Amino acid sequence: RWKFRPPRIGPSDLEYMVMDSRGRPAPATSAVDMVVRRRDRIRSPVTGTVWRFRRYRLYGRYPDARVAIVPDGRPDRLVVLIHLRDVHVRPGDRVVASETVLGRPRRFPFESQVDRYVGAGFSHVHLEVKRPSARRT
Repeated sequence: RWKFRPPRIGPSDLEYMVMDSRGRPAPATSAVDMVVRRRDRIRSPVTGTVWRFRRYRLYGRYPDARVAIVPDGRPDRLVVLIHLRDVHVRPGDRVVASETVLGRPRRFPFESQVDRYVGAGFSHVHLEVKRPSARRT
């Protein structure tokens, strides 16, 4: 929390806080965990093309899904979302910001860092914007 002072943006129903980066080398503001209800549909945050979808095991143990999107006009960036279930998109699919449903949030059977701030019972989706590796063309 000490690494970042939130800007004053005026009155809003939305709240945010900066969580501890837990000793990771990336700055505390390099990604966002969006707290949502388990039944919510997660829509694309950007208009672009799905570059990659893959299933993996979080911490080598828990089934999870990752969607990476190349935003229109920004081939030098990837918008990555994880902690999804019931994913509806595949590589090559076009997505439209705020319209295309990507999937639903996943709830894990363990306490996450988010739970320490908002209490148990909520799901969250992790979102980050990153530079693609040199392997992506």
